[in-house]
Amino acid sequence: MERVNYLLDTNVLLKFGLMDFIETKSNAGIIIPMVVIQELDRQKYLDGVLGYQARKAIREIADIKKYGDIKEWVSLQNNISVHVEKDFDKSNDNIEYSCNDDLILATSCLCNKKYGKTILVSNDLALILKAETIGISTESANRKEDLYKTLYSGKVEIEVEDFVIDKFYKDKKLNLSDLKLIPYENQFVIMTSNINNKKTAVGIYKNGILEKLQYEDFRPSKITPRNLEQKLAIELLMRDDIPMVSLSGLGGSAKTYLSLAVALEKILDKKSEYNKIVLVKPPIAMDKNLQIGFKKGSVFDKYVHTLGSITSNLEALKEDKKDRFMNGIKLLEGYIEMSLVEICSIEDILGTSFNNCIVLADEMQLLTKENLYSLLSRQGSTRLFMTGDILQGSRMITTDTREMGYYHMIDVFKDSKLAGHLKLETVQRSKFVEELYKVW
Repeated sequence: MERVNYLLDTNVLLKFGLMDFIETKSNAGIIIPMVVIQELDRQKYLDGVLGYQARKAIREIADIKKYGDIKEWVSLQNNISVHVEKDFDKSNDNIEYSCNDDLILATSCLCNKKYGKTILVSNDLALILKAETIGISTESANRKEDLYKTLYSGKVEIEVEDFVIDKFYKDKKLNLSDLKLIPYENQFVIMTSNINNKKTAVGIYKNGILEKLQYEDFRPSKITPRNLEQKLAIELLMRDDIPMVSLSGLGGSAKTYLSLAVALEKILDKKSEYNKIVLVKPPIAMDKNLQIGFKKGSVFDKYVHTLGSITSNLEALKEDKKDRFMNGIKLLEGYIEMSLVEICSIEDILGTSFNNCIVLADEMQLLTKENLYSLLSRQGSTRLFMTGDILQGSRMITTDTREMGYYHMIDVFKDSKLAGHLKLETVQRSKFVEELYKVW
């Protein structure tokens, strides 16, 4: 695969930040022109979102210095390297050199000559037109598409020396020095041998050590994981040393199915410290024009038809176990009558404290940052399983990721010892839904 360089315009850093953009790439060089840092420096004093994003971008660039000298190339994971370029082509007759955009164009010209193929990444249409006119390759940064791509995935794939995999299987662990990588806490590392691509190993990074998986062959509620990512999800969900687990992914990627399977496994285990599942789901309509208004009755009556993700997955779990159909609503009612499941009204959650239970919070992409903070602060001696697809939901905020509660939560907890996240990328619901995501 050809290595490509990406030169970032200021508006890309203001919209996405450096690290979010980096996580969408592999085997690439990321170039930041000096003039872009100067523009960020002027923007950092502004109030509101723009000033915040400028300060965030500057901090992220500064953080890279701990890995090396940014005047040179600094190597990061996924074969990414970052460089700040202070020079530019001073002799191009097609550039007027009258504004910062011209200096960005001139830097792009220099980088193409000096480092090889360099793509200018910008959302400034005028700059893109000028760049293409003088032969510079360009790429725009699409917000909705890249929002999913830049979401922390919870796993990283690396190529290692063959003996490293042998050592991992022998010792059941690896030290950080063996990896030549700095993973996040509770991140999965998928290793492939440099001489045999069929020779692989997977570990989870904890406290400076890459550990062997504990639940690699476990079947919660007697389900069989269909692929590696489902095994990794089960690993996170089963480990009681990780209080909060979040799963993201496209609709139909089995987020709720796996969470519910593990939650039922744990509360039905007589040795378990958890005595019930608390179901939390935002009572938010898909669209303000698709509402039926006030609903009468008990909490169950009000919520039962919003809990389709739970009832349908209860049916699927029972089909796996008994090979026959059982009504999901009746199953949910039965668990509630047995005091094994409880429905939480999220509107009235303030003042609540959850203890000795598993909180299964579904469709969390619908909550704002403030809403989700209220839920997170309710957690006592409990475990929290969260699911969400950030590409769905009428409440999704597209102008400022700080207001997207689920996106923000995944981002700020990605290096916490108390949290684990995994992005599921394989659609399991049906071939039709898989095709839908490709063509829609």
